[in-house]
Amino acid sequence: MNTSGAGDAAAGVFFVGAINNKPLGETLSRAAQMASRVLKVPGSLVLG
Repeated sequence: MNTSGAGDAAAGVFFVGAINNKPLGETLSRAAQMASRVLKVPGSLVLG
């Protein structure tokens, strides 16, 4: 099992957007983009 941190990063982006009253669609899109970026980091990938 590997914990990449993608979910934590996405949750952080989501909560910041919610606190700042950003539109839900924009906030969710940014959260998904952040999670995708985290998963592209070589250290966050499960190998084997």
